[in-house]
Amino acid sequence: MNVPDIAAIVVTHHSASTIDDCLARLRAADGVAAIRVVDNASGDDTVAIVQRHAAADARLRFVANPDNPGFAVACNQGAAALDDVGAATWLAFVNPDCMVEADTLARLRRLAPGVLYNDLKATSDYVFDGRVACPTLFILGSLDVMTPPRNAKALIDKIPQAKTVVLEGSGHALMAEAPDATLDALIAFIS
Repeated sequence: MNVPDIAAIVVTHHSASTIDDCLARLRAADGVAAIRVVDNASGDDTVAIVQRHAAADARLRFVANPDNPGFAVACNQGAAALDDVGAATWLAFVNPDCMVEADTLARLRRLAPGVLYNDLKATSDYVFDGRVACPTLFILGSLDVMTPPRNAKALIDKIPQAKTVVLEGSGHALMAEAPDATLDALIAFIS
């Protein structure tokens, strides 16, 4: 096993049904130097479960927010809570319902060099052939700088009868930034 250098950050909110297994698996995962859990005002047993894991494993610490400042804020709080972990050179943002296998994070770390470049290159090189026959919905964020709505127009124009919804004030992470509006758009589309 390599030197532990992965810091796992988990944001919770009413996650009692999954957080126990999630944390047990993270604690057993190869390469994990630290685990930070940020709870966004859960009203269930989430915090008690996290406290039990923290008492059993010095790598695990948590922040219990008195309110729900949102997912992005909590992710930043988790990263900021790593100031005492010099060995952590990789961050893994793990959802509380994600059940990693023992080697999952270490394998991701090992495969990381070149992944972003290869993914972006594949996206850039992709040529759409127009073969989409099923109902199609594009949900776009008006403030998305990674894939601005204007860049989606060429693709949208190639899919007959495609529907488009632009969520004003949202960026690229629509499900995190505007979960209700995203869900509303999906429900309206399939209804």
